Amino acid sequence: MSRTLCLLVWSCALAGMVLAQDETQSIAGIRRLSPSLLASNPPVTAEGIVTFVNPHGDFVFQNGDSGMFVRYPARPAAQPLRPGDRVRIHGRASRGYYSPVIEAESSERLEIAQLPVAPAATASGMLSGQWDCRMVQVRGIIQAVQSKPTPDSLLEYSLDLVCENWHVPILITSAVPSDTSSWVDAEVRVTGVLTQVLNTRREIIGAKLNANALSAVAIERPPPWSAWEAPLLDSFANSAASPGSHRVRVQGIVSMAVEGDFFYLQWGRNGLRVQSRQPGVLVPGDRVEASGFAELGIQFRELRQAEFRKLSAGLPSPPVDVSTGAILSLSMGPRDTVAEDFEGRVVRIQGTLLDIEAAGDGTLRAYVESDGYPV
Repeated sequence: MSRTLCLLVWSCALAGMVLAQDETQSIAGIRRLSPSLLASNPPVTAEGIVTFVNPHGDFVFQNGDSGMFVRYPARPAAQPLRPGDRVRIHGRASRGYYSPVIEAESSERLEIAQLPVAPAATASGMLSGQWDCRMVQVRGIIQAVQSKPTPDSLLEYSLDLVCENWHVPILITSAVPSDTSSWVDAEVRVTGVLTQVLNTRREIIGAKLNANALSAVAIERPPPWSAWEAPLLDSFANSAASPGSHRVRVQGIVSMAVEGDFFYLQWGRNGLRVQSRQPGVLVPGDRVEASGFAELGIQFRELRQAEFRKLSAGLPSPPVDVSTGAILSLSMGPRDTVAEDFEGRVVRIQGTLLDIEAAGDGTLRAYVESDGYPV
């Protein structure tokens, strides 16, 4: 009886060893490893096709439907990997921030292969984690393109793509400069490697795409109009301007501005926040025209990724006299009416000055008690 029991226990242990070994010999198997096993940094070996290489030499590779990030700080600079290289990686697995990663110790370039097929990814799929470290295609409208040089003489392009009302950052490194100004407001299809964006609790709050060539961006429909030919709106009420749509224009009087960040316009009866990185000094009273994308802010729509041009100088809008209590007690009326709001408008309140202090940006901050409220 005891010999039979010992044999059974030994057989189960052997089966567990074989299972663990199988799981350390493929990308899919490594991704299935338990956190407790990953904590021991087990030795692993896996093959796959390189799909993205970052400027530091780290990369992502994929085999079938599974992809994985590989840290490779010791890789010889004379043997750079490129997308399409089929490689065998030897190293140790670790937990990673979202999914397991490999700390590479050595690699073998086996052959040059075709990149994996990139399926279409939806916003819900990108936020579920199912496409993590895999090549995918994402469709949407480009709202902004920026570029900057990298320390190793490459160019890094940052794109802001809106897909199904979700912003998807796209990072492309390229050795070839290109004029991408015509991409803004175009409907595109981008092929790249998806990685998750997480908060401090390791919860998925977004996704981004990574690619190594500008050819990853395919223009499916050019911009329908230029920035200054976009529809001119006097209100967002009952308009087609919604998150994920094409850009629109507005005109108004500047009420305040922070250069390179945002400014407020007196726009009809309302105030409008306009987010813009464009350099240029605006002062209260300037009449400007702005072209950008309508997005929902905390409560009201804003104009983001905007360009602007000054039409004329003028006097600031006169302030609206209002009580602090009225501002704080605003609420929505019946469905067919909306109570007046003061968001983004210049107002004047009365109260008792409590204190004045200097802010870090050189401005002054005043504290007032008005209608029993600290302001």
